[in-house]
Amino acid sequence: FGGNSLYFDGTGDYLSIPNNPNINLGSGDFTIEMWAYLTASTDFTLFSKGSSYELKTDSSRWVWQVNGGSNVFVTNGTLTTNTWVHVALVRNGTTTRLYINGTSYTSGTSVDANTNTNPLRIGYGSAIFTGYIDDLRITKGYARYTSNFTAPATALPKF
Repeated sequence: FGGNSLYFDGTGDYLSIPNNPNINLGSGDFTIEMWAYLTASTDFTLFSKGSSYELKTDSSRWVWQVNGGSNVFVTNGTLTTNTWVHVALVRNGTTTRLYINGTSYTSGTSVDANTNTNPLRIGYGSAIFTGYIDDLRITKGYARYTSNFTAPATALPKF
């Protein structure tokens, strides 16, 4: 949206956001969403807060990992490359769902994400991201999507 996005070339570049209570997910509801354009289907990390939480791929599957692997769930199927996809990770109560283009791909029972002092890293974690990210929004305390939805067709509001 607007003709600009973050580009990650897969050689170690990433965005780092210093530790802040607003990015410690804890036990409440949240929504993390973005548009992603994957230029490779190799393993990569979209975002990570150290061992607290990470959204990544593993063997061409989406993986949500909490607390260093004590709570993990994955999707089946293949990753879509060279096209924009809307990715939304939503926790509502004790259930976390991963939506791709508005369709729930997987869900699992959530555990509280440990609080740590690590920065939030976009495009870096256990693997380096190659591609583009646009319109990243983190909403703490609110589950924006609780069932399948139509992915946004315009830029996300800035509030």
